Amino acid sequence: MYFDGSVFHQRVVGKNHQFTYPYPAELFSNIYDFNGEEFTLAFLESFPRFTDSIHLGLIDHFKECKNIFYGDLKDIQIDFLGLPNNSYFNRFNPVRFFFIRHKETCIGLLADVTNTFKEKRSYFIHDHGNSIQNARLTSIKDMYVSPFNKKNGSYEFECDYSNQNLRININQYYAGELIVRTKLWGSILPKKSFMQRMRFFFSCLLVIPRIHWHALLLFVKKHSIYPHGESGYHNENS
Repeated sequence: MYFDGSVFHQRVVGKNHQFTYPYPAELFSNIYDFNGEEFTLAFLESFPRFTDSIHLGLIDHFKECKNIFYGDLKDIQIDFLGLPNNSYFNRFNPVRFFFIRHKETCIGLLADVTNTFKEKRSYFIHDHGNSIQNARLTSIKDMYVSPFNKKNGSYEFECDYSNQNLRININQYYAGELIVRTKLWGSILPKKSFMQRMRFFFSCLLVIPRIHWHALLLFVKKHSIYPHGESGYHNENS
C-alpha cells in the first residue's frame, strides 16, 4: 500500500523555524511472524535491503511483544511505514514506524530512529495491550538526532491509525519545555499512480539535502549548537 502524506516540523524555542513537506511512503501490513520470530518473506522481497538496517534493539522490542501483549498472537500483526531502502538515492531513513495492531486496533507504536552518524535507537510506545488510539504517551529521548538539540529529553507520541488514514504527532521536550513539534498525516491508498510514484522518487532523493538546508537556516538564525561528541547516546561520553 501507499501512504500519501505530509510532514510538518516546527521549532518553538528561539527564533521560529518550521516547514511542511510531502511525505509519500510505503505501508506494508503484517510484516512479522511471531511464531518463527522472523520477518515475512513477502516483506523482505519488497524491501531487499531492510535486513541491512535491522539492529538488536529493534528485534528485542518485537520479542517483547510476546510478554506485553499476552493475548493470542495470531490476532496481533505488525505494519511498517517508511521510505523504501531499496532505492539507490535513499540510503538514509531518519525514522521508520512499526504499528502493533490487535484486530484492527493500534496497541503499540515503535519509532525506529537513525541519525546522520548512522546511530540507531528504537522507542517503543504502548499501554500494556490497551488501545493507544489518540492517547498521549511519553518516552525518554536518549540519542543525538540534531546539532540543534540536546541528546537527552523526552518525546510525547500521539497516534491515530485506521485502514484509511494515519496521523502521528511527536512533541520533543527538554526539562519540561516543548522544544520541537512534529506532525505526520495522510491517507492510505491501495496503489500508486504515476504522479505519486514521481513524488515518491523525488521525496526520497531530497531527504539529505533538506536536512542540510534546514541545518544551514538554523545556523544562520543562531540557534544553539550541541556537539555530537564521541558517542551520540546520552550518558556515553555526553
